[in-house]
Amino acid sequence: LGFDRVMEVAYGADCDTILLAEKYTTKQGKFLGTSCCPSWVLTARNSYPDLAENIADSYTPMVETAKKIKESDVHAKVIFIGPCIAKKYEALTTEVSGYVDHVLTFEELAALFVAFEIDLSTIGESPAIQDASMLGRGYANASGVGNAIIRTAEEKFGITDISFEKADTLSDCLEMLKHIDKGSTCPDLVEGMACPGGCVGGPGTLASPPTAARHVARFASSAPFEFPLCDKIES
Repeated sequence: LGFDRVMEVAYGADCDTILLAEKYTTKQGKFLGTSCCPSWVLTARNSYPDLAENIADSYTPMVETAKKIKESDVHAKVIFIGPCIAKKYEALTTEVSGYVDHVLTFEELAALFVAFEIDLSTIGESPAIQDASMLGRGYANASGVGNAIIRTAEEKFGITDISFEKADTLSDCLEMLKHIDKGSTCPDLVEGMACPGGCVGGPGTLASPPTAARHVARFASSAPFEFPLCDKIES
């Protein structure tokens, strides 16, 4: 299709893990809310503005990865491919449009393969891409973001006993925030995902969330290292 290079978005997840683990050490509000799902962030901030300051203001893994690519080649055209349609909105925002040029879903990529008569079964495997850690690769599954932050906060900063709450689907996210707002639950770390099962349940996927989740877990286990090392990846 004309792409020059493929890079794991989990690289950006690693960058976010380190940043959010650091943010946790200085959090001032009731909790630290993850910021990797743009739909969750918008919903949380619009529905519970009094809790908005608790949601991290960091970029999503898509943007962190795109920033790395632009650092090495300012003229590169960066295209994010995944199951998420919220990323299409995110890429159009003023603060992100300079990093991400286009967003494709897996469905759209499959349509391009058909249009260009590309039969994947006839193409051999390329050398493995090893841009990210096991924890970063696990972001796409529900609990993956929170688990990465908790593990990294313990490993890097010696922080233990972080109480964690997560929800996937926006209705469950709103229910979670309602309980936090009322004080019936008091987590230290909150992960929100708009789609069932996490990113793997995005509307642009080609696989069922349980199947995709198994593949994500298997892929994560094959990572060359366990903890984020995003500053060690070469351009």
